[in-house]
Amino acid sequence: MLAFKGSLTFLFFQSNPRMGTAVTTGITVSYALLVLGYTILDPPKTSRDASPVLLRCISLYLVLSGASLAWTASNSVLVASAYWLGVAADVLSIRLLLRYRPVQDNADRIMQGFILGAAIVAVIAWTAPVMDDMRLGNEDFLHPNFIGFEFGIAALLAAYFAQQRKTWGWVCAGFVVTTVRTLSKATIVGLIFAGLYYVLRGLQISRKTRMFIALGSGLVILGFWGLLEAYLDVYTKGSNLETLTGRTYIWATSFEMAMEKPWIGHGFDSFRWLFPRFGTFQPWQAHDEWLQQLFAYGVIGLVIVIAIYVSFYQIIRTGRNTGMKSLATAILVLVLIRSLVDTDRFELCFPLWLMTMLSIALVSNPVPLRSQ
Repeated sequence: MLAFKGSLTFLFFQSNPRMGTAVTTGITVSYALLVLGYTILDPPKTSRDASPVLLRCISLYLVLSGASLAWTASNSVLVASAYWLGVAADVLSIRLLLRYRPVQDNADRIMQGFILGAAIVAVIAWTAPVMDDMRLGNEDFLHPNFIGFEFGIAALLAAYFAQQRKTWGWVCAGFVVTTVRTLSKATIVGLIFAGLYYVLRGLQISRKTRMFIALGSGLVILGFWGLLEAYLDVYTKGSNLETLTGRTYIWATSFEMAMEKPWIGHGFDSFRWLFPRFGTFQPWQAHDEWLQQLFAYGVIGLVIVIAIYVSFYQIIRTGRNTGMKSLATAILVLVLIRSLVDTDRFELCFPLWLMTMLSIALVSNPVPLRSQ
């Protein structure tokens, strides 16, 4: 459900998005309560968090974002609260699930579940009508930037499992092609650099396999070259806010508005309700991770976010699980590049549930990769 639930509103509730939010949140919270109930009935043998510093920083961020509902400029505090509950419930579920051993096996199941959900979303995107600007997805309920990032993460997760079983390599290739087809520029650039790092430094694969990956990547780029040229021609014309030129306006205005409440920000889910509409276009986020956090939670929130990323990087450096270190580094590269021009509306660009899972797995006892 971690990947698939984002498509529920597109599939069933386009005429009533609030109901879609309620259903999605209900499913997320219900699952978290189910996991919590299981934990109470069958407590794990260990009660110690594996990476307490980072997890405390994430908890502090959730407390601040939840508290900001008291002063948020959101048009509906009830809807904003539902979004916040969804984020918090996902983090809680992961923390509880990974307190059971073996941690590595549980983390693998979570990642495979995400891949399956992302694959379903990919099928939905491929079969849905193409947007006016030739991208996969839907402007309101299945945005190409959102699903493109989801597919990029799924591609890296599939590459991790490809070291154990070669068929996962085809799954990875499918996600790479689908990511390119979304024409989500920041994600594509981020995935290129993350993929280069992962192929050259992270994956335990032969030189021959690396050559096949390079050849396949080149063929994908050639196959979509005409589409990329046509899209970039449309993208670079004009000065609407969805272009890079337009985003400079979003960044400048976001900073000015953030300075109106520099310490605690405007609150959770406030950006889209405060930022002035530009013609028919209404941005929902600042298209920059750091500006978005400054706008929502002020300097206090920005400091906490920096502490989260620094703590996560330190865990990557010191973690004992070598295989997960390479995967976490690749995902971090993807996130940091994307975060310069895009981010999430309700949490960090790096999904908090994923960061929580990786941080716990990184410091768990490493399990050697097994070929199948």
